[in-house]
Amino acid sequence: IFPTPLYQVDLDCNILEMQEYCLDMMNTQDGRNVSNSGGWQSNDLKGVHMVLNELFEDIEHHGNIFAKECSFKKPVKIVNIWININGYKDYNIAHTHTHTMLSGVFYVKCPSNCGNIVFNHPTEKTHQYDWRGSNFETLNKYSYGIINGQSIENRLYMFPSWLEHYVTPNMNKNEKRISIAFNLGF
Repeated sequence: IFPTPLYQVDLDCNILEMQEYCLDMMNTQDGRNVSNSGGWQSNDLKGVHMVLNELFEDIEHHGNIFAKECSFKKPVKIVNIWININGYKDYNIAHTHTHTMLSGVFYVKCPSNCGNIVFNHPTEKTHQYDWRGSNFETLNKYSYGIINGQSIENRLYMFPSWLEHYVTPNMNKNEKRISIAFNLGF
């Protein structure tokens, strides 16, 4: 009962061009601090971003496939979208996205040991006391408290906006992890 949907698909975007675009934005624009601890997070992307147009279309296309699987009454569209760039030891704290239906992330650059997205069980706050892994012979879909989503270039994840998630630190001393996060709504 009460399953939590997670959508995952690997795209075929020009990530080298996107990497350059994202790094240029970081070097020329002020960012914000929302869920990031260190690193740089852009303000919401507004206007035309030709390098990212194909990605925007893919997000809405796959978002509507996922929305149908979830039985939404209406199609979804991008409500807001932003860039995250995390250097050595930078990460994103546990959070949810309010006032929207679906959230997601697309991985633009993922060097080795750059950290992963982690999804917390919806009842993790209670779950953690007695339903710890040490109380089970094997962990399974009933006993997991967290699920790791691998950071893989060109991978797109989508999930309900109420699902708490965070990103572990980038432990690569030489290269940055770059992702594009977004919310979908009506």
